[in-house]
Amino acid sequence: MVSRSGAASVTRPRLSHPFCGRLRDRLHRRERCSPRDAGSSTTFCEVRTDGSPEKTRLVPFGQPRTSEVTSASNGPGKFDFLGFTHFWSRSRRGNWVIKRHTASSRFTRALQAMSRWCQFNRHRPVAEQHRVLSQKLRGHYNYYGITGNSAKLGGFFLEVTRIWYKWLRRRHRHRPGWTWFNRLLGRFPLPRPIAIHSIYRVANA
Repeated sequence: MVSRSGAASVTRPRLSHPFCGRLRDRLHRRERCSPRDAGSSTTFCEVRTDGSPEKTRLVPFGQPRTSEVTSASNGPGKFDFLGFTHFWSRSRRGNWVIKRHTASSRFTRALQAMSRWCQFNRHRPVAEQHRVLSQKLRGHYNYYGITGNSAKLGGFFLEVTRIWYKWLRRRHRHRPGWTWFNRLLGRFPLPRPIAIHSIYRVANA
């Protein structure tokens, strides 16, 4: 971001996160924001996804104008870092804020890992599968459960539920349907998504 005096400052996403101190340190070392030129109002962020200079790229990350409509899929200032897509959006009060949600690549990778586990362990006792899947889901929520990421968390929960259904029903010669699976979920419910690191929960504490 750029101050009123025209000086550049470092954009540091404010994450309510168990590793937020380490994340801020890494952002400070690997992400640098500055104006493109002295007369420009557009901020550019130099994003380095690993330690190699050839992986560095500049992305426009200036605050959008009032008339601009942005989202995570279009608009200025979108980049992936530490498993999150960072982008400009409107707050509940209508102000421009930096938001984050699970990066698409990480989302897909996590689902693929869940599918492989369910496939290779589908013949284990259901109670054991439920225990491990619950641990994996809670681990996902613990990292990605931040304010503004509820849609991605909910999508992940639904996809994991479908994956478990897919591989459990293949244990049976006559493929049971969703009625059977919903009864099973009544006995072995998967943990629902929650924003563990919610700024609203902290503010109301």
